[in-house]
Formats: sequence, structure tokens, C-alpha cells
Amino acid sequence: MRTLLLSGDVAFAPLAETLLHFAARAEHVERAIRPALARGTWVVCDRFADSTMAYQGWGLGADRAAIAALTAMIGLVPDVTIVLAVSPAIALARLAARGGAADRYERLDVGFHARVAAGFAAIAAAEPSRCAVVDSDGDPGAVHAAILRLPQLAALLHPGLASAAHATTVMPGEGRVSTSLLAGKKDVDGRNKSGHDGS
Repeated sequence: MRTLLLSGDVAFAPLAETLLHFAARAEHVERAIRPALARGTWVVCDRFADSTMAYQGWGLGADRAAIAALTAMIGLVPDVTIVLAVSPAIALARLAARGGAADRYERLDVGFHARVAAGFAAIAAAEPSRCAVVDSDGDPGAVHAAILRLPQLAALLHPGLASAAHATTVMPGEGRVSTSLLAGKKDVDGRNKSGHDGS
């Protein structure tokens, strides 16, 4: 499904594209993420619901209320989301250095990517206790160190916590990466067994 969405071979309507992303996410959550959380395992996954809100909701104009409702149906909310902000020039240079063919989203125009970036910024501003924006123009070591200093991570990285899920979202087209961490074993309302609010 991801290959179909990234190829650009089919021109999906924004709502259809959104539903495809959520179908893939629902399957991934039930088949991989929830079982791993139940085992107390850290899970790394590429993209989560914030990416759909930013790309399809802000970037393509899909109904944001519908995306929020679909996110609620998934029933899993990150405890921490890290948005790695990269300037456009550096993002383009990194894409060029990576090589390979650009996917459908990377081929979309600068207006689309500006809307996506605005979407991530709005998500982060609306939920500051969950989201942190990190300047990521520097080298990987400096970015890594900045992430480890984030206060949002302190509770999740504390040795007293038994488990966490770690979801990574890559947005190469406009140079941002968001990382979401879900701590503890989650109930379907987005709270873990200890009562910590995942939002």
C-alpha cells in the first residue's frame, strides 16, 4: 500500500489517500505495535498520525476533523513527538546526497511542502507538553544531544519506566523528521496502565 501511495501512479483524492494511510496504520498498530507494547518492547515505526494530519490534512486539504476522528479510532497517542526542523536549503542538499529517485511527496511543489511544515508547526504549538521542535540543521551528533536534553523525554527515559514505544516519522520533502514516543502499555483511550496521559 505504501508503494502505491508513494509511486504517484494513481491520483488519489485526498480523502481516499487519507483512508489508505489509516488502513495501513490500523493494520500495523494491531499486528505489530500493540503486541510489542504488551511485551514491554520499544517499537520503532515510520510515520504516525501527526504525519497524516500534516501531509493529507494541511498539505492536500483533506478534512482535518475526519483525520482526527480516524486517529481516535486507532486509539494510540504518542507521549512525545519530536519535530526535527531543517531549513529548506539543507533539506534539499540532504535529499540530493541521499540519491535515488524522489517519491511522489518529494516531487510535489514548494507550496505543498510549506503547508506540511505549517501543519507540523501547528501540531507542535497546540500540544507543547507532547511535542518538541528541535533545530536540526547541525550534524547528527549535535541533534542527538539536543534530543536527549528535551524535558519531554525525561520521564520516558527514566529507568523506573518498564516500557515505551518509539514511532519515527520521516518527512524528507520539506526537511522535517518527527519522532513520537509512546510510554508504557497503552489502553485504547491513549492512556497507559500507570494513568499517564498519552496526549
